[in-house]
Amino acid sequence: MVRLRFYGGIEGFIGGNQVVLEDDSATLLLDFGLNYRLWSSYFEFIFSEPESLDEVIRVGLAPDLPIIDSIDACIISHAHTDHWRLITILPEGSRILLGECAYRIIDGWSKRVRRRTLLYRTSHLRFDTFRTGSTIRIGEIEVKPISVDHSIPGAYGFQIYTPSGLIAYTGDFRLHGRFKPKIDLCNGLEDRVSLLICEGTNIGRLVEPTSESDVATRASSIVERCRGLVIVDIAPADIDRLNTMIEVAYRAGREVVCSDRIIDTVIDLSPDRSLKVPRIGEDIKPFEEVEDSCTRNPERYMLVTCLYSEREVRRIKPPPGSVYLLSCSEPFEEEREIAFNRLLNWLHTFGVSIYHVHSSGHIYPLDIRRIVERIKPKAVAAIHTEYPDAFRYLLSDLVKVYTFRRGDEHRI
Repeated sequence: MVRLRFYGGIEGFIGGNQVVLEDDSATLLLDFGLNYRLWSSYFEFIFSEPESLDEVIRVGLAPDLPIIDSIDACIISHAHTDHWRLITILPEGSRILLGECAYRIIDGWSKRVRRRTLLYRTSHLRFDTFRTGSTIRIGEIEVKPISVDHSIPGAYGFQIYTPSGLIAYTGDFRLHGRFKPKIDLCNGLEDRVSLLICEGTNIGRLVEPTSESDVATRASSIVERCRGLVIVDIAPADIDRLNTMIEVAYRAGREVVCSDRIIDTVIDLSPDRSLKVPRIGEDIKPFEEVEDSCTRNPERYMLVTCLYSEREVRRIKPPPGSVYLLSCSEPFEEEREIAFNRLLNWLHTFGVSIYHVHSSGHIYPLDIRRIVERIKPKAVAAIHTEYPDAFRYLLSDLVKVYTFRRGDEHRI
C-alpha cells in the first residue's frame, strides 16, 4: 500500500508544498517549499533567521527529523522558492531530482548568495536533472515528468506509477500562457488515476481570466500612448512575460533595459537552447549600461524590473506622463507589501500612472473542472489553495475531494 502524508501547501496556505510518498521500497518527497506566510510569523530574512534545523521543524515549516532523514529522493516541480527553498536543510548527499531549467536557476542563485548558513547552502546536495520523456525509478515507484505551462520556465507535473495505483501531481500549472507543452500531463490518464494532487491557487479568489496574449494587447494599448518612461515589474524568472514585454516595446519603438535580477536569470538560462531566452545586448540591455541615456531620453525606453524595486525609479526620476505596469502578482506577504508600498510612494512622488496588467501563473477554476471531467480520477487531493472547502465544493458533483491538515495520511 502506498502512503501519502501532507506537510505543506495545505490548511489554507498557498505554497510551501511538501508531500511525502512512500511504500515498502522507497520514500519520496514531492517538492520541499517554504511557506512564506508561516515563516513571517516567526522569522525575517537576514535579520532574524532560524539558527538551527530544530527551529525550522518546531514552528511547522518542515516535517520531523526522522521523516527528513528517511527521504530517498526529493523531486522538485519548478524553481519558485515556495516549492524548493527548504532543500537546503536536507542531509548531506540528499538526492534532488529536478528539471534542467530549475537546476540552472537554483544553481545560479546559490552561486550569487554570499551567505552559507542553514537556508543558503546547496553544495552538500546531489542534483540529478530530467526533461519530459525521462523516466525516474526509485524502488518500485516510477515517475514520469511532464512539462507544464507556468509563470517560470521548466515547470513540471508528474505521473507517478506505484504498485497501488497511478498518482498525478500537477505542481503549479495553467492552460492560458505562451507555452504549449508537446505532451499533455493528462494525456492517456482517463479512468486510470487513483489520486490527482491538484493545485487550486485561484479557487475562491476574484480572478480575471486573462491570457498572455491579453497581457500583450492591454500593455500595448498603454505603452503606445505613453510619452515618458515605461516601467514594468515582472517576476524575476518569468521569461514568457519578459518576451511579451519585449514584443510590446518593439512595436512601440522602445528599447528594453533590465535590472540586475532579470539579467542574472537570463544569463542562467541562456545555455538552454530549448528556451526562447532574450539575447543580452540585442533584445535587452543591462540598466547599468544605459542608465544615463534612460535618464536623458526616458521616452525611448522600457525599464523591466522585479520585486517592487524602487532603486531604478529613484535614479531615473521619471518625468510626468510615465507609466508603471505591475505585470506580476500583487504582494502576498508582509515584507513584500512594505516594499510595494515604498515603491508606490516613489511613483506618486513623480506622478507616474499605475496599471495592473497581468495574467495568472495558475490554472483557473473552470479549467480544473474540465480536467477532472476528462480524466475522471478516483479522488482529488486539494493543495496550494487558500480555500480548501471551496475546492471541495467546486468538484463535489464530480469526484471525492480530500483536504488535509498537517501530517494527515492518505492511502491508495
